[in-house]
Amino acid sequence: MDERKAFGKSINQFQALQFRLADMEIELQAARIFLRQAAWKLDQGAPDATKFCAMAKRFVTEVCSKVANDCLQLHGSDEVCRNSPPFTPRSTICSTRSAASTQDQISN
Repeated sequence: MDERKAFGKSINQFQALQFRLADMEIELQAARIFLRQAAWKLDQGAPDATKFCAMAKRFVTEVCSKVANDCLQLHGSDEVCRNSPPFTPRSTICSTRSAASTQDQISN
């Protein structure tokens, strides 16, 4: 974000964007904790392990997809897609993962 400029200064100097980055970090940390808790329950053979694994799968994929999309916005998605062709298939994968979450909701 050092390279992108708006109003004559680097965009990482705008407090609103710093707040967005902090929110993304909070969401990622929450997803990590949830995933670890589900894995721990599975390792311990807890009776609610399956439920926690399903919840973690949905939550983590949604958080990762949201954070990836937010990062694309911060870095300028048109520029990212134009300069790095492999990025487009990854964004499609994120959408597919999100669809998997919807399928999980329907089947449960």
